[in-house]
Amino acid sequence: MRDGAGEVRGGARDNAGEVRGGAGGARDTVGEVQAGAGAVRGCASGAREGSATSARSARRGGWTVRDVVTTVLLSVLLVAIQLVVNMVCMVNDFVSMTLSVGITMLLCGPVYVLMARRVGKRGVTLLYMTLLGIVFLLMGNWFLLPWFLGVGLVCEAILWKRGSYDNSARLTGAWTVASLLYNGTNLLPIWFFWDTYYSFAVASGMEQGYIDAYVSYFTEPGWVLFIVAFTTVCGFVGARVGSGLAGRHFKKAGVL
Repeated sequence: MRDGAGEVRGGARDNAGEVRGGAGGARDTVGEVQAGAGAVRGCASGAREGSATSARSARRGGWTVRDVVTTVLLSVLLVAIQLVVNMVCMVNDFVSMTLSVGITMLLCGPVYVLMARRVGKRGVTLLYMTLLGIVFLLMGNWFLLPWFLGVGLVCEAILWKRGSYDNSARLTGAWTVASLLYNGTNLLPIWFFWDTYYSFAVASGMEQGYIDAYVSYFTEPGWVLFIVAFTTVCGFVGARVGSGLAGRHFKKAGVL
């Protein structure tokens, strides 16, 4: 009987050892799985970092065909917004003279920020301003081409420091200054180029009443001060809205 009991206890100990060994093997397997998962996470993290590094490197490089196409297409969109706003606002002389430029800069601000951050290279603003000046040139206002070339150069000076096209504060500053200087489209004809502007206005079918209203608003210092201030504030707000959209939505959507 004692021999039988000993055999039973020995068998039980052997079975318990086997169970503990199996449990140890299971723990080893779990450890291997966890290690494998960690390696996968490390690879994924490395891939993300590599992708971000590649994107930053590409943005620091020279211009590509894609950059040019992106800038031109978004510049066309900006010009289209400006023309549509001007056409709609011409229905009312007060709105057209005092508010239209500010509304334009407010609506164009987010598109400008998207364009600037999408391409992220020096020269984006200058190219856009050059295209805008060419549009005015084709419309008969030749003096606005050199004006907008100058505006573009001023904005590029603000954005010259490396990384400025990813800097919300500098982009806001550039667009705010551009909004301020955009008032040159209305002030330059009054100050220096009246004959050229008047010929353009008559040829484009503007009524004399509209031209008279234009002269009355832009020769009155109080109205000029209001228009310039309103336009500048609208440009600032438009750029801030664009920066907020870039951080919250454009990046998530993969646009930036």
